[in-house]
Amino acid sequence: MGKCHRYPNTRKKRNSDYSMTQKLLKQIGKEKIHDIWLVNGHRRSAKILTEMMGEWVSPMVLQYMAARLFFWKRIVTDRTLPMYKGILSGKTDPNIFTTIIFQ
Repeated sequence: MGKCHRYPNTRKKRNSDYSMTQKLLKQIGKEKIHDIWLVNGHRRSAKILTEMMGEWVSPMVLQYMAARLFFWKRIVTDRTLPMYKGILSGKTDPNIFTTIIFQ
């Protein structure tokens, strides 16, 4: 059973073509964005996509796409990264990184 919204059945659909998520999906495509994100993560991917689009792309757009829209996961094996060091030392909970699998 889904969420209970009190919208009328005749409610007009919202046009979200202006959103950066929709612009990225239409101009670049889901597969290419995913490939860029897998290699670079949120921040570097945002910089790369900003250059490709000619318009600023927030890292939070990629976080939204990865965590909520497509449920992407990325494998991280570099033990020199600060987030990995925090997990190995026990100071950081690995569950806060919802889009990362540590190996």
